[in-house]
Amino acid sequence: MPSEVARAAVAAQLTPLVHALSAMVAPDRAGRAVSNLELRPGLSELREVEQAVAFLASNVGSTRRSSKGMASGYDVGAALFSLRDVLSMELPAAATKELQSYIEWLVVLAGESLAHGREQAALERFSDELDAGTPLLMITQELPAAIFVCSPERRVVAGILARLLLAVVRTGAKALIIDISGVSKNWIPQLRESLEEFFENPRVGGKTTVFMCGISNSELSTWEELEKRVPTTLVFENYFDICVQSAIQIGKGR
Repeated sequence: MPSEVARAAVAAQLTPLVHALSAMVAPDRAGRAVSNLELRPGLSELREVEQAVAFLASNVGSTRRSSKGMASGYDVGAALFSLRDVLSMELPAAATKELQSYIEWLVVLAGESLAHGREQAALERFSDELDAGTPLLMITQELPAAIFVCSPERRVVAGILARLLLAVVRTGAKALIIDISGVSKNWIPQLRESLEEFFENPRVGGKTTVFMCGISNSELSTWEELEKRVPTTLVFENYFDICVQSAIQIGKGR
């Protein structure tokens, strides 16, 4: 294998696959041996094997690269081909050829699952960084503002809104600002659902005026319909500085 090998970790990751393979060739409850076994991708008899490979590769893809254990596609491929060589030792020539072809398919399947695991891990890291790095701005001591950017998932939005609610309660804010001008268009509907729950909170509704900044003209009617359903007063503005000026006046400031 191309990197340093932690034998115990590799063994633990391959064990579910070996168990799935052994279950595939095990005698049935009556003790009858498997006959005419066919190693063809997609067969129902091989579902457990393919799921074990997909789980192995996805798990590797979701972990950060390190000097030990399986952390790359090269490692997964080397492990599966090594397993193929071990399993082929006691097989007749015809069965060996069929197993070799099937393991090659499993390596392809593992590569796809590895890529998916890498993508999911990257998205999770992005969400964590977005949650930790999105500041809650205190324009004044009694005027909090939340600025959403990029593509915040529900967990990120919930964390930011929780901090915003805490600031509203702590300062007794009469107004607050929510800027969504930097949010990706495809994520607006999901963000709107989370904000609707926030506007219905009794600590916000009827007590605080919310200035919404950055809503496009095409989306404005949808947000106006939302305003009719919640007890919170919403004010729609295109510019952040106007939101600040208007919100400070509500709080009797200058």
